[in-house]
Amino acid sequence: MKHRLCLLFLPLCTVCLAAPSDDAADERRRLLDESSRQTQQYRESDWLDTEQAREKVEENNGYISIDGEIYQVGDTAEELESAIYHALNARQWHKVRQFAARYAKLPQHKPALIHLADALQKRAEGDSRAAENSFQTALEAEPDNPRLLLEAGRFYAEDNQNKESVAAFEKVLKTDIPAETHPIVENYLSELGKRRRWHGQISLGYGYNSNVNQGNGINQCVWEIADMCLMERTLPAPTDSTFLSYSATTEKTVPLKGHHGVQVRSVLYGNRYTEKDKDSAAMPDYSYHNSSLYAGYAYADARSSFSLLPYFEYDFRNRHTHYRAWGADVDWSRTLSPRWRINSHAGAKKTGYGGQSKDYFADYKQ
Repeated sequence: MKHRLCLLFLPLCTVCLAAPSDDAADERRRLLDESSRQTQQYRESDWLDTEQAREKVEENNGYISIDGEIYQVGDTAEELESAIYHALNARQWHKVRQFAARYAKLPQHKPALIHLADALQKRAEGDSRAAENSFQTALEAEPDNPRLLLEAGRFYAEDNQNKESVAAFEKVLKTDIPAETHPIVENYLSELGKRRRWHGQISLGYGYNSNVNQGNGINQCVWEIADMCLMERTLPAPTDSTFLSYSATTEKTVPLKGHHGVQVRSVLYGNRYTEKDKDSAAMPDYSYHNSSLYAGYAYADARSSFSLLPYFEYDFRNRHTHYRAWGADVDWSRTLSPRWRINSHAGAKKTGYGGQSKDYFADYKQ
């Protein structure tokens, strides 16, 4: 069955426009020609079920299939705009290219729509840089176009350009969009807001260790002459204790322009043993607490991420400062496909021991 096409303004709003006829006689002749040629074959349902029919519709830039129905696309700007929007919504990129090529030849065509079609195609192909350029060109032509702003906001969100995405969605809400579209846009803004919040986790555990000091309590001869032990020593016996284990992490990324941002991260973990080793003068308390604070640069787009985070680390154990350390971590990753991702990590660290630990450990670089 053949139908005239309706113009799709937004994903949730369709507006039907009748194509004006410049000449009634021309319109009549066109209808008569269609009746005698293509119209008849598209009205035959058995023909529509054949693979050959579907292939002809795909190849013919004068028709589009929507939900199993065949629609004829005329030469007016209204019909071609409608066809382009329908093809974009259905992700029929070959039809988008067909209709965009016809539409671009019309003197009254809208350049923003051509660039929007190109931007969405490039995004689907994974070419984020070309898609961004097309979106920017389209927005320069029609900065208040709600459909364009909506698609640009989605693209910027996928490409981790959070400030640009928020600006586009907030501008959409100020335009004359259908009431049912408002919750969708507000949901996008809510999700983008979550990216700016603090994220983290905390865990607590309670356990028992039967040998905290890793001792065995055996007697050992250290000086033997003629099978006679002149000096022996007794190694520490195992010390058991219950303990509380904890860990916590927090992280926040403050978006800057484009893909750039400032990332802040903290890490805290440790064990607190309830029993002390009274027989050990060097280490009576085996509890330890470690904390680190990171702050630095972060980059993220649709497929890659990079971070350079200087940090300070503090380690407290045996009731005194064990060490302090300054360092920096560099992390890079790239998604190659839905199943494959490559990651690289590097770091540098300078550790300086404090308190009693200086008697047993030397400062080092890593």
